[in-house]
Amino acid sequence: MGLLNASLEIPIETIMANQLGSYKGFIAENFVAQELNYKTDTNLYSWTEGRAEVEFLWPSGKELIPLEVKSSARSTRAKSLDSFIAKYSPPLAYKITAQNRGYDPKRKMMTIPIYLTGKIE
Repeated sequence: MGLLNASLEIPIETIMANQLGSYKGFIAENFVAQELNYKTDTNLYSWTEGRAEVEFLWPSGKELIPLEVKSSARSTRAKSLDSFIAKYSPPLAYKITAQNRGYDPKRKMMTIPIYLTGKIE
């Protein structure tokens, strides 16, 4: 993460003040990619269809678990993740965000803070 921020020439004051602007989403996705790559040491895949995009698909047996990354703490909806859930009915889905943990039993969606990405099983 430090190398990414350095290559983007983001001052440390900007990082500490959490004012990353348009880079915030890219940095969050990069962090999640690093955590997932460390856990699996395999290729990472995403899903796109039309304007919908789910950043990562996590293999779990014969199933694919979608992981949507949201960099904002105020983000309550994940339209792309909802599209994936409606189309493929995965046994579980993750929304990785700056919010606290939570679970939506109707959509079988777990919300976890970004720092817990490495704990996904």
